[in-house]
Amino acid sequence: AEFRRQNYEEAARLIEYSMTLGRGAEWAYRPLISIYTMLGQEKDVDRVSRAFFDAHPDITLKHILDSLPPTFSLGGYFPVYFDGLRKAGVPEE
Repeated sequence: AEFRRQNYEEAARLIEYSMTLGRGAEWAYRPLISIYTMLGQEKDVDRVSRAFFDAHPDITLKHILDSLPPTFSLGGYFPVYFDGLRKAGVPEE
């Protein structure tokens, strides 16, 4: 919800916190990559990108797009989300 509200610092804080609660939430690196890219926090982009690529070495933007619900694009945050992933080096296909 904070990501949609463009409250990016709080979104990052909540995502980072939730990831400390248990394993298996590597998908949560995706919005973190976008958030930290947008905020210009390069050290955090590098850290979460490495962790994301370690968990998903063959990931592509097409795979991510295909895995999202159709309503994801309705919130207006779709370009922000994918632009951040592109800038972090996630390949198109």
